[in-house]
Amino acid sequence: MTGGLEIRQSKVEPRPLMPDIPSDLLPHHVAIAPDGNGRWAEQRGLPRNAGHRQGGRALQDVIGGAVEIGITFLSLHAFSTENWRRPASEVEDLMAVYADYLSENKSRLRDLGVRIRWLGSSERMPGHLVREIESAQEITQGNDGLTFTLCINYGGRDEILHAVNRVAEDARSGALPDVSMDEAIFTRYLNRFALPDVDLFIRSGGEMRTSNFFLWQMAFSEMNFTAKPWPDMTREDLWEAVAQYASRERRMGGIGRRGLKESGSARPTGDG
Repeated sequence: MTGGLEIRQSKVEPRPLMPDIPSDLLPHHVAIAPDGNGRWAEQRGLPRNAGHRQGGRALQDVIGGAVEIGITFLSLHAFSTENWRRPASEVEDLMAVYADYLSENKSRLRDLGVRIRWLGSSERMPGHLVREIESAQEITQGNDGLTFTLCINYGGRDEILHAVNRVAEDARSGALPDVSMDEAIFTRYLNRFALPDVDLFIRSGGEMRTSNFFLWQMAFSEMNFTAKPWPDMTREDLWEAVAQYASRERRMGGIGRRGLKESGSARPTGDG
């Protein structure tokens, strides 16, 4: 896998221009499920690990596009708790791909102003990958641009169950005040760091499901599904998804985003 943020463009077609989208219409948090690596490789007669490594190159282009257009949070469902069911050789290669990706690109991401974070469990994770993640987090912790969260060994149900258990422990010990539970309190138990709700969810590879990703955070997300496999994704595909998001009239609780802007009201709660 090579590093760098070079723009992959056709020799025939000119590169599309980045859409000019008002900042108040941009998604604050974009979450991506990068599906289709293995199928991309198999269709080309290549081993599956070739698809995973090409997916790393696609990730660099997409991150570059996210920085350019002004997204604040980008999260990637890199390895789910269910992915341990894959053949051991493929799991080992996936772990090596992410370790190599961080080793080769963390300095470039730091120079782009990207802050790297990891969400998931360290259980069963290989030591070399954990060390690369910790190193990437350390050298980018002072950045205040795009926050890029790698969700490795992460599952939405697992996250909620851990939060519930922590709430129960604090209630028993007296660390949690005797007050009614609300969304704000519960959200603080979910993650090791503050992460806003997901505004736009993108899934590549032709599948149309969330696959246990950010179950709590995606309660009001706009969904974007594409048949394009992840190794073929570019910053232009991200921009197109963001432009579609910006054109949608989001209705949460019965009032749309434009209605909120006109009335000066805060973001609505509830669904409808």
